[in-house]
Amino acid sequence: MTVYISDCGGVLGPPLVRWLLEHSGAAIVGTNSDHENMGPLLTASRFRFYVVADRDDSALLRRVSDHPDVVVVLSAVERPGEDSIHTRNRADLVQSCAEIGARLVYVTPEWGDGVDDVPADAPLTRVIRAEAERETRELILSYPADRLRYVVLQVFDVLNDRLEARPIRHSPPLMERVVHAVRGRDAGEIQLDPEDTIPRTIAYADEVAECIGLAVLADADRLDGQVIDVSHPGNTASLAEVAQMALDRVGRQRPGESAPTLLSPPAPADSSLSIRLPDASRAQALLDWRARRSLRDIVDAGVRRLVEDEPTR
Repeated sequence: MTVYISDCGGVLGPPLVRWLLEHSGAAIVGTNSDHENMGPLLTASRFRFYVVADRDDSALLRRVSDHPDVVVVLSAVERPGEDSIHTRNRADLVQSCAEIGARLVYVTPEWGDGVDDVPADAPLTRVIRAEAERETRELILSYPADRLRYVVLQVFDVLNDRLEARPIRHSPPLMERVVHAVRGRDAGEIQLDPEDTIPRTIAYADEVAECIGLAVLADADRLDGQVIDVSHPGNTASLAEVAQMALDRVGRQRPGESAPTLLSPPAPADSSLSIRLPDASRAQALLDWRARRSLRDIVDAGVRRLVEDEPTR
């Protein structure tokens, strides 16, 4: 089996590659616009990695991946939907799958509720994201069953042990600003965005990668056309609460030092932005998967790594 993974160098790509290398004999081709997060994986056997411009991703799939059996598209989670190049690239990858007969594993944060009924007064960034995913969904569904085999994994919110969160909803991302402030011992103020205050269900990146890997290796007939929620229903918190949790733990590790302060958003969050709770039953039934790692444990590990990795002053 050959597996092609787009946007492989973000939060989900590296743990997915590690999982596939450990649990399969698949040859893996990964692409991304940089290689900063790949580390030792760059020298792993059965894995080839290419740094590409986004618009070249689908063309590279045809040139270097020996007609892959499975194509995993991570860009909807890893990259904001505001950029038309990213949206076009996703569409090109879907079309390429149909043309070369590869099975598509499409990973998205917005396949289900909230895509079709975006409120008229919703933030522009949300409208653009929803439109991008609507276009991709309509493209996938436009293919007859004998032209495109696919499974959709609806990934809600993801956090890894570097305190990186996906999907990115605005820039610069809240957790990135918190990490930067902690590393720089900056005790200033961090302004929250209204979307930072909305409760979400958050899963550990390595466990989400495991679920994607299981979908890659699973029987194609059983998963064809399925939409599967990937999340941890027990880990419910807003990104603002996660950020404050991390800052509280940093404060206990650095007693006596001032910490950044989170400022409430200038306007309250739109009540229509409340999340849909994931249905964990389909992931359990079809993939024998469920998320287990608690949010407290993820944040604790992330803070330990953040503080321990700092240079001594």
